[in-house]
Amino acid sequence: MSWPKPVETLWRDLESVRAELLREVEGLSQRQAEWRPTTRDWSVGEVIDHLTIAEIATGKLTTKLTKEAAAGGAPAVFPHDVTEFAALPISVSEAANAP
Repeated sequence: MSWPKPVETLWRDLESVRAELLREVEGLSQRQAEWRPTTRDWSVGEVIDHLTIAEIATGKLTTKLTKEAAAGGAPAVFPHDVTEFAALPISVSEAANAP
């Protein structure tokens, strides 16, 4: 299946970030993975677990939607004029709430 250029770019970027993250955490011990800077902060292990769950869920949803579109004879639809995806705003000054 051929994807619009912005989707291909996004996919490559996500794969690159995923590979970099895995390289960064590859040598962590269990103790390091479970360490929390404060009781309110997530550990590296919790962050990785969260990302893994999100990746699996997103993959399942994408597969389901792609199969449904193919079964109905409809290709995946993207706006014809999409040229890029806007970056999400990142604010490091805002506190994140851990589960």
